Amino acid sequence: MGKKHTLCPGNLLEMDYTLNLNETKSIYKEVDNVLKNHDIFPKEHPWRLEFYGILGRYTLINEQFNGARKYQDDIIQLTAKLYGDNSPVFGKAVIRQASIILQYANDTDLADSIYTHVFDAWVKGHFHPKSPFYINTMYDYARLNEYQDDLRTSKQVYEELQRIIASKYKETDINFGIALNRLASSQLNVGDYSQAEKNIDQALDVLKRYKGEDDVLQYASALSTEAKLYAIKGMYDDASGSFRRARRMEGRAVGGALTTSQDRQAQLVDLYLTMGEYGDAQAIVDKQTSEVKEKIGEDSRLLIRPYAQAAKLKLANGDYTQAEQLAEVSIRLAKNVFGENSSWAALGYEVQRQLYLALGDYGRSATAARRQVEITQRVYGNKHVKLAHALADFGLVEFYRSQNEPLVDSLLIQAKEIVQASLGQNNPQYADMLKRLAVFYIAVKRYPEAKTALDQSMAIWSDKLGKRNVNVAELYALYGDLCYAQRQYKESEINYGKAEKLFEKFFSDRHPEYVKVVSKLSKVHYMQGDKKQAKTNIDEALENYKLFVRDFFPALSEQQKTAFWALIRPDFEYYNTLAMNLQTDYPEMIENVYNNALLTKGLLLNSSIKMRQRILSSQDSALIAQYQEWVRKKDFMAKLISLSAEKQAELDIKPAQLNDQIDALEKKLSQGSELFKQAHENTLPQWQDIQKDPERRRSGCGNAALPPL
Repeated sequence: MGKKHTLCPGNLLEMDYTLNLNETKSIYKEVDNVLKNHDIFPKEHPWRLEFYGILGRYTLINEQFNGARKYQDDIIQLTAKLYGDNSPVFGKAVIRQASIILQYANDTDLADSIYTHVFDAWVKGHFHPKSPFYINTMYDYARLNEYQDDLRTSKQVYEELQRIIASKYKETDINFGIALNRLASSQLNVGDYSQAEKNIDQALDVLKRYKGEDDVLQYASALSTEAKLYAIKGMYDDASGSFRRARRMEGRAVGGALTTSQDRQAQLVDLYLTMGEYGDAQAIVDKQTSEVKEKIGEDSRLLIRPYAQAAKLKLANGDYTQAEQLAEVSIRLAKNVFGENSSWAALGYEVQRQLYLALGDYGRSATAARRQVEITQRVYGNKHVKLAHALADFGLVEFYRSQNEPLVDSLLIQAKEIVQASLGQNNPQYADMLKRLAVFYIAVKRYPEAKTALDQSMAIWSDKLGKRNVNVAELYALYGDLCYAQRQYKESEINYGKAEKLFEKFFSDRHPEYVKVVSKLSKVHYMQGDKKQAKTNIDEALENYKLFVRDFFPALSEQQKTAFWALIRPDFEYYNTLAMNLQTDYPEMIENVYNNALLTKGLLLNSSIKMRQRILSSQDSALIAQYQEWVRKKDFMAKLISLSAEKQAELDIKPAQLNDQIDALEKKLSQGSELFKQAHENTLPQWQDIQKDPERRRSGCGNAALPPL
């Protein structure tokens, strides 16, 4: 071997701390080969521990996480043989494994077990509280508690660490700054915003003086904490600036980018979602998802938040099918690692609540919203702004579902008061509470209160982001609703027009919110006597509804199809009324009425018929088996109707759970059958087609009739 001198243990260990990444890479394979040669180093030689440590650090720097864990496993096994599994050296090795698990692995329960048992048994008994190993272990333990939703314990650990470090280091020392930053981040999590602001200001003042590579990463972390605080306070430009500085610093540092920046990337995506900068948010989510899949795997817990955020982006752009699928993946990963009642699972429930509300499936939306409230209350307590949002979400869904005005009123007021107490009355989160109150007030005809809430909300959003953002677009649409309800049609037209332009700017002319506003504009023009413009607007709206039916309907369950049709049916009925009034000037509208009837008559039934035909003719045994299982479950559900609730409980039958299983199967079948005929027909039925086809004329689809006017 020409490089014997580099493999002398002392030389190599020294090089481990002095070589840069590329130089270390050049000896990695050689070291690995030497370790495999038992003539040079016997299996139980103590020097192997040092070499395993070097290789473990190398793999971590290169984000080869499975390799890092393998080398740490080797260290644990060899340490047990050399020193015994009751030695402090063994305990230290096991603690190191828990630290690696925290960085990327899914088995956080193992890490919890290690910290619970090993820390008390070995670390406390053999290491001084001021030792670096003790301090770093405590940091990891605090982080673990955050992951497991025990925010109070996490904050207590950070507070203890801050006291330890304050007694050991000067207030200008980098370790003091690190401790303050981590404590501030924990304080933000529990809603202690004023104290967090003091600590982060002091931490930044300390950390900015240090210029080493690792020091820069610590400063970047503090900048991200500052950005999170700015976002909570509604200082979005400042938040964006701090996040961008932090990302640039992390990009210049060597190694660890995937794990050290996960939280910061997620916070930046949340900020972009609030600001309506969906393109920037999508770019970050796509990059994160790709990196985690490549370096760790498709079932990594690090994908829980990116998938939930990707679902929000799809939902924002009106792609309901993709939004639902991504939310389900996020929930599945969260359940596997943290459980179905974790704050991680709640990320997906939030998307489901929004999605099902948009589809008109108020029962499922309320279920998701209720789970959000229960989880948020348990994790964050009764006075946290996160609970306020969960309560407000649940309140609006419950209003649509049950029309329980007193309950909804109390929930929305409670949510507003929580935000006001925590953040004051000039905060975008307070503006969001006012907007939801306005929705409710308009619906129950409390118009003066709605106007006051909208005015206050508009003033806040305009001050924070100007008058050209997606939040203001929603407010303009609500102003339009308020004016229309009071027959102030000209003012309604102006506000709907502003909302229309902004929705088209941020989304597209096919987005559901844009289509809703265009439909409302049609009614406003009709009430003002501008029937031509009314026709133009409703033609555009219905054309988009038809495209949605063509593109997304087959992937929905039967229940979702029914719910969504109930939402859009009034616009089709309005078109029929308009056609009767305008048939002299626009005779083609009568033809469209019949075409619409053809479409909507088969809307629920025909999609299921096509699905069944494609499945049974597909020769896909797995798909056919799924279909047969669906039929069996549907039959069983029908039989349950005759059983009392007591009998169902006695037989341990849960109809709601069975209904969810049927719903999930329907979606799989709809999506699976698409494989055999790309995205279903690209054309919508026309009355001329029925007239030319005797067979179709004799079928039910040819018997469409106009609804009574």
